[in-house]
Amino acid sequence: MTQKQEPTIHAAFIPFVEAKAALDAKIKHEGETAVKVFFKDYFDTHPEIYGIRWDQFVPYFNDGDACTFGLGGVTSYKTKKAFDVGTSAYDDDNEDIQDCYNEEPHTSLQYIEDILEVVFGEHAKVAVTRTSIESEEYTDHD
Repeated sequence: MTQKQEPTIHAAFIPFVEAKAALDAKIKHEGETAVKVFFKDYFDTHPEIYGIRWDQFVPYFNDGDACTFGLGGVTSYKTKKAFDVGTSAYDDDNEDIQDCYNEEPHTSLQYIEDILEVVFGEHAKVAVTRTSIESEEYTDHD
């Protein structure tokens, strides 16, 4: 019985694999700093906003279309209570919710989805306030 051979990468590709790993590490480290700067500026210019939440993931199924990474449910909250509850932006009865679709920061975040993917991971829930940025793994999505 022959032993299964581990797959190897051709020597011609090693410099590219190493360069990509180095770039991803740089994006992770410097991207975290850039995200903090972006949100500091955002909260400075939007004092009415307490916090922002979003989900980021690659869908498991997309009705035949390609499953690609993206952001979902970007919502800004005017109060700590609404932020802590995480009420849907589509809750018409809640006056504490400001939907961010087609507004900042959702528009800006769409331009840096690839950086957010490296910084927070492929499947994450992200919550940002003036004083903190928290993320947790998010696998319970479609």
